[in-house]
Amino acid sequence: MKLEQKRNFEALFGDTFGFVGETARHFFPTMLRVNFLYLLGMVATAYIAFSSGYADVDFLFKEHGTIGWMGWSDLGMGINWHPGFAWWETALMVLCGLLLLVGAAVFAAYTPAYMILYRDEGRVPEFSQIVAFLWARAGRLVIYFLAMLLLLIPVVVVCIPVMILLVLSVVGIAVIPFILLAILMLSMLVLYAYLDQERPDFFGAIDLAWKALRSPFWQNILSNGLLYIVTAFLGILPGMFTSLVGDGALSAGGVYLGIAAVLAALVLHFAISALYSVNVGMIYFSSKAKNEENFYSM
Repeated sequence: MKLEQKRNFEALFGDTFGFVGETARHFFPTMLRVNFLYLLGMVATAYIAFSSGYADVDFLFKEHGTIGWMGWSDLGMGINWHPGFAWWETALMVLCGLLLLVGAAVFAAYTPAYMILYRDEGRVPEFSQIVAFLWARAGRLVIYFLAMLLLLIPVVVVCIPVMILLVLSVVGIAVIPFILLAILMLSMLVLYAYLDQERPDFFGAIDLAWKALRSPFWQNILSNGLLYIVTAFLGILPGMFTSLVGDGALSAGGVYLGIAAVLAALVLHFAISALYSVNVGMIYFSSKAKNEENFYSM
């Protein structure tokens, strides 16, 4: 599939599923390999969280027993009753936190990296190529997330009063999802543009992302919004996995059931998020094709 080409509404939506279907056998297994540290951090965190829900209560009631998993509220109770964490448990939690931060950045950048390399190579990229691409742009990833965190502050300051005013009218309530969707899509387009290295600076990437978003605006918003609804519906499935650790898991064996449920939900979340990111990529590459066509027609 040629990525850099002009697309209408139907093509943006159809090519998203077309690209995923065409590359699925390579795309998803490679995604799990690239995000191995993220998965490892999540599994370790899940183990610590769920195992704390089965803390030994001998020190409270002078009898040996475990706290069964009765819901997320019991997780906090288990942690509060825990007699204390050993130094290695504290170190493990800090390490897990770092793994999750790095893993989240790598996960967010995986689909843009994959699609950029696919465009450049004309075929599915190798695992080593993706790792080398992400390593070469590690500095840009750090700058991107720090800059987006700083930009989030004024965006929140402006959006909160605007949202309050919009809630006062029926039309305003209908506009709110489009505003939130535009902000989310713009942040993803900035990541695509910044990793693509067409411009040397972060604000240049914002300029490219803004041009991609508004050309044409409603086509991109509606296409991305429809895809978001699909992914939101599919997002119910991870919740079904995590509900497995409900009232029936009353033994310490529920720890492993909880970990398995979290892992399954995470893998499903990977696939759903990747589908959304691919759609943003289609919008980005479609915009690039239009810009190049306009440049050569001048």
